[in-house]
Amino acid sequence: MNLKFLKYLFFSPIDFFILFISIVNFKITKKTYSLGHKSMIRLFCLTGGWSNDLISFFTAKKLINKIYNPEVIEIVNNLKVKGYFLINNFISEKTSQEIEDYVINQDLIINNNDESFSKIYNKKFDPSNPEGVVYLLPNNKLIENPLINQIIKSDLLRDVASKYFDAEAIFDHAQISIVTDYKKIADKNSAQYYHFDLDKPKWLKFFIYLNNVNLDRGPHSFIPKTHKNSGIHANIRSQGYSRIEDSEIRKYYKEEIIFAHDKGTCIIEDTRGLHKGYNCKKGYRCLINIQYSNSFFGFKNASL
Repeated sequence: MNLKFLKYLFFSPIDFFILFISIVNFKITKKTYSLGHKSMIRLFCLTGGWSNDLISFFTAKKLINKIYNPEVIEIVNNLKVKGYFLINNFISEKTSQEIEDYVINQDLIINNNDESFSKIYNKKFDPSNPEGVVYLLPNNKLIENPLINQIIKSDLLRDVASKYFDAEAIFDHAQISIVTDYKKIADKNSAQYYHFDLDKPKWLKFFIYLNNVNLDRGPHSFIPKTHKNSGIHANIRSQGYSRIEDSEIRKYYKEEIIFAHDKGTCIIEDTRGLHKGYNCKKGYRCLINIQYSNSFFGFKNASL
């Protein structure tokens, strides 16, 4: 147990008080204090997750007597045990290709990487000459595409999230990214080190590959069962909300799921568990990332 963990313990009464005030304010204004989100993170690191259950109890909207089809129930049962579920051919090869072509033909944003250059806007992606690790599709271009909107509004995604939360699922945000082979080593600012997310009390992410992803094209990976309360080892949580070296992860976990799959595959995942994207060694990876949450309490993502 390091000094940071002892600090979390020492200041936990203050964090619980800040959290209480933040929840009351959220119930009235629908806005979250920045301090409230920071307290939520510190308390998660201390408690291993049960503090998020407490926040959910006060901020999520319960659904009463909602009936789900067997497919949704099977997916959620697997999610609760392992933290992930895979759907092959979630969208067709044709739809995947059409969306990928659409993205590549747009002016994109080159995101910051470890070299910390400023974001570059309005750049076409040239697969033979990438200029950064991650390219992002601007939100206005995302919502203009009817195929993307149809996926975001899928009843299956919303029902899976609602059943998983046992509460109303709220569409949070969506993003389309291209990860390139600009760097041959992992980039911390591009989520290529293991980490956990903690934007909201509870959430699910739906990652949909738009091109074929093999081991060289930056596949997504996940450590099973780390989404559960205390699923992340205390020694890792004691490092705070940070990126973790692979060598540290392997001290505590032997199993790693690497998702090398064809275009159209959907990975449903509770990214409170440890996860990362491998760095791309050759070519690129293009995917849609859709998030549903059980509450807007927490960090505010860019709206669509």
